[in-house]
Amino acid sequence: MVRAFALLLCFGWIISPATAQESLWKRTDSDERYLHRIELRDASGRVIAPGSESEAKPHLGSTCSPCHDVEAASGGLHGGHGPDGRPGEPWILSDPRSATHLPIHRRNWPGILKPDAIGLDDQKWPEWFGRHDTGSGSNSDCLVCHLGNGYDFSTRIEQIDGGNTSLASFIAAGLVDRSGQLDTRRFDASGKVELNLLGDAGNQACLRCHTVRDVRGAGEERWLHENDVHLDAGLTCVDCHRSGIDHHIVRGFEGEVHPSGADVTTLSCRGCHLDPRGGSHGAPIPEHRGLPPFHLDEISCTACHAGPLPGDPPVTQWTSRSHRLGETSQKRIPGNPPRIIAASLQRDDQQQIGPVRLTWPDGWGVLDSDATITMLSPDELRRPLRKALRIRADLVGELSSKLEDPDASALLAGALQQLQDTLEPGKEAILITGGRIWRNVAGERLQWSDSPAAAAVSWPLAHPVRPARSSLGSGGCSDCHSTGSNWLSEEIGAKAMLPLQPIAAASSPLDREIIDPGRWNRWSLLFSGRDLGKIYFSLCAFVAISGGLLRTWRAVQEHKR
Repeated sequence: MVRAFALLLCFGWIISPATAQESLWKRTDSDERYLHRIELRDASGRVIAPGSESEAKPHLGSTCSPCHDVEAASGGLHGGHGPDGRPGEPWILSDPRSATHLPIHRRNWPGILKPDAIGLDDQKWPEWFGRHDTGSGSNSDCLVCHLGNGYDFSTRIEQIDGGNTSLASFIAAGLVDRSGQLDTRRFDASGKVELNLLGDAGNQACLRCHTVRDVRGAGEERWLHENDVHLDAGLTCVDCHRSGIDHHIVRGFEGEVHPSGADVTTLSCRGCHLDPRGGSHGAPIPEHRGLPPFHLDEISCTACHAGPLPGDPPVTQWTSRSHRLGETSQKRIPGNPPRIIAASLQRDDQQQIGPVRLTWPDGWGVLDSDATITMLSPDELRRPLRKALRIRADLVGELSSKLEDPDASALLAGALQQLQDTLEPGKEAILITGGRIWRNVAGERLQWSDSPAAAAVSWPLAHPVRPARSSLGSGGCSDCHSTGSNWLSEEIGAKAMLPLQPIAAASSPLDREIIDPGRWNRWSLLFSGRDLGKIYFSLCAFVAISGGLLRTWRAVQEHKR
């Protein structure tokens, strides 16, 4: 909404001046940033006077609508709308009481549940994800992205967790106090508030919901963390991830088709650095010396500039949306679920090899006679699991302290039996964890099977981007092509919520035949002896040249005689 106005000032190339003149909405069409002095309005559009006895509460949609096309600005990727396109990070419904960790999204992405499949309607969605969701429709929170200073994101989380979704944005912005009353000190004599609203409110506005942090251990030194090379160079997130009033943010991947119809080729890695029309912001044109051209066809830019480095173990990561980053907490420790791994490679829709993040679902469900699986919501699980396992708040933590056997099958079989007793004939209670489906056998032990419903969910890894001097391959071909490089051979596997036997086998990109394993291994062996070969052939060349010079010298001597 407010973002739409400011973005149009910055990125007017999406809408022509002629169209702008015919618009019903106010614009300045200046490069100068517009200082907002505005009146707050309630849901019905009436102006709220500071200090009045009215019980009306401010409403962002009504406050912004006199100047901005709220309806057009409430969609886009951040409003839950837009094309499916390339998979992105899912929302993960995490409930410690039932050990449920299910990837969910409104888009049709592989392995992702739709909200209605788990009983999440428009009313329940904010309860689970409102803290990092900008909202949709007239309930969108414009300030979280566009208020240049003074927005307290931790307070937003606190208010939404407490059920105060309607005023959370105003309290976080300091316009309303925690009791729900307007802060009269923020209003001028004409009853207006001054807000520093910007199309680009800085990287911190994006990082509230898009922070990713490596988790290497309890003693991790955060000050050693590397930043994205583009941010260090002075660029901002929206320099590449642009949008118009529709809020369809450019994602910047190869082959992206933008819903607006605009050509966004130059806003991808290759478009900016390799396309003749690119080179925005003085982007350097890489030479890729010594790199065979087919590598650029088969390998994505992020595989070398953002993905895992050889020798690094699989990296566990926290993300804002999955681990509630931005909220002050003493309980956030390295082992906190959901488990997200950032060290794997897959082929994308363009058949290019690129790095991805992985996570595996955990949850309880029902298997129908036609092999359809329906996952159960935490609300449906609360009573039967408490009755069967005597747990109150943390299923994994409480059962781990009671577990004496290295295999938790007996405990979990009892829980499945308790669920089974609540089901109709022809339906079977199941558990999904550790990359497998587990079923109860005679009420005593669990039997496993493979299923797509238990498989890993993946989405591309793009940031942080490393500069050329620290990219994969900067040390030569042997960075990848050597017997010691584990670029494609590092095995990653799922972990069950509790110990279950047998453990699912881990696999690597080579196991999954991302590329031909035999061909890869032959090339690695060849490159491992490359330096020795260079020495050998250099000696051969030296001997051959020396022999030739010697023969020439002797021929000259013979000719003199």
